[in-house]
Amino acid sequence: MLDKEGRRCWTLLYRQNSDNNKERYHMDILPCVAESTYLERFHILNASGFDAQAIDDISIRITDNKCDNYKTSICIREWMKSNPDGYAMWFASRCNITSQNNRALLENVIPVRKYVENKTILQRIVQILKRHRDVMFNGDKEKPISIIITTLAAKAYKGEDNLFIGLNNVIDGMESQIHKNQDGTYVIENPVNSEENFADKWTSHPNRRDNFFRWLGKLKSDKGAFLNCKGSVLRNVFASSFGKKVTNLIFEKRALEHKAEASNSKLKVSSTGIIGAIGTTLNAKNTFFGEK
Repeated sequence: MLDKEGRRCWTLLYRQNSDNNKERYHMDILPCVAESTYLERFHILNASGFDAQAIDDISIRITDNKCDNYKTSICIREWMKSNPDGYAMWFASRCNITSQNNRALLENVIPVRKYVENKTILQRIVQILKRHRDVMFNGDKEKPISIIITTLAAKAYKGEDNLFIGLNNVIDGMESQIHKNQDGTYVIENPVNSEENFADKWTSHPNRRDNFFRWLGKLKSDKGAFLNCKGSVLRNVFASSFGKKVTNLIFEKRALEHKAEASNSKLKVSSTGIIGAIGTTLNAKNTFFGEK
């Protein structure tokens, strides 16, 4: 079941011989070592909320076979530092730059928690971006990685309480969160660990860098199409961006809502001819009382 050794992870392969692709899956396992006081510090931070000054206290050390001392070092201070729980707390704090409850958000984003249906605006933005990425690359292993998308989106998010406006602004602001060193290397810094650059593999895997900017370009192009297209053209753009199945569900649901609004005289037409919630009633409510 064990796949060949990765740079940082070990991968267990499940049901790879199954004829059904949907039954095949894998699990990535990242070996790590934490300080003896890790759990105590974690519970303190978890109770008090995100603290940028104290977040380093719950960092861990991970293996990396590209390090020169990978096979010899027994001093964990020399190992690569990471902070997954600190990152989750930071992400919750980015969701919470509006008036939402921080404790509920933290429980929502910390890994291995119960499923929460009511997601925040930022979480939904990240879901939409990742769906767009998955459809565009269709299983390509060189696709933009989720941690980069999530980090850039969270940094670009300004607390908008409207999903469409928030998504629009995040798409426009993601690229400005990427920095470039004088030697030409790209930097997407882990917000809770300055030692970690999420774009560090772009140098050795230039396809990943190129694919990211190609995806971002298509994202901006599709956003423009969403704003300017209507009818069947809009539906086709949606299908190419998010898949036909999802698109059909969205448009069918909207058609039913539109029909219900029309039947209940909720649709109005403005002076400019735009149908919406403001203006003159588009049609009277249907009544079928017969001759009487």
